[in-house]
Amino acid sequence: MTLLDVDVSRYSLTVDARDTIRAVLDSGDGERGSRFDEIMHVASCGEAAFAVPPSASVDRGDFRPGLPDDDDWPEIGDRHELAVLRNMERAGLAETYDLFSETIGESYLDEGRVLTVVRVLCPFTIVSVRYGWSGVLGAYADRWEITERTHTVQAGTYLVGHVGDFGMTYVGATGIDAACEGADDITDDVLFMWLVEQEGFLASSCLAGCDSCQGRWIAEAGSWHFRPDCARDVDDFDFDAIDDVDGATIACPACVTGRVGFLVV
Repeated sequence: MTLLDVDVSRYSLTVDARDTIRAVLDSGDGERGSRFDEIMHVASCGEAAFAVPPSASVDRGDFRPGLPDDDDWPEIGDRHELAVLRNMERAGLAETYDLFSETIGESYLDEGRVLTVVRVLCPFTIVSVRYGWSGVLGAYADRWEITERTHTVQAGTYLVGHVGDFGMTYVGATGIDAACEGADDITDDVLFMWLVEQEGFLASSCLAGCDSCQGRWIAEAGSWHFRPDCARDVDDFDFDAIDDVDGATIACPACVTGRVGFLVV
């Protein structure tokens, strides 16, 4: 069972949403995920980013500023990873949709989270190009250089994680085909069941235990109302009614002298 570190403070009983997503990403195909992370990083770093077939030979002249001659090498770069995903979809490189979305309050998360399925339709690499201007901005750049070419992202299914409530922050990606032991057409039902069955992801149950009287309690679905979870005769308690909080534990509501710690599963 995966146990998550809990932030325990006055009016705060949460786990890091990023940790729950990393628990999922670590269970997938990390090598494929790291290559997807690479293209997301390069495509969102602020330079022009072109999607290029893995076998294509490129040189500086291929990226001369001006009106494009064709759309074989689409520019998919943007400042935010979500925009990069939209550009990938617009260019016909991938299909994307949210598989799981949750806001704070539904579990013990410290912020919302979204898991997005990305079905890459064809392999590609990213070539990043830095453009510069010697004269007036607005005209075509007169200086440019290729700064990086990524490893190849293979066709297949990936799972991408973001956290946030108003602005989303990219956490990472993983390859999903090998993890689910399926083919390229893994169904959403299979993906969803694989996701929610990963230890440490749901963060929906909180266990509490006293180091002195051995009292045990449990709360679920983000609730701060704890009910007894042991044979010992203890009463329910509400977390936000306890004043003695030290950042990791609270004063035991049963024996008073003991300290109660928390684990989220």
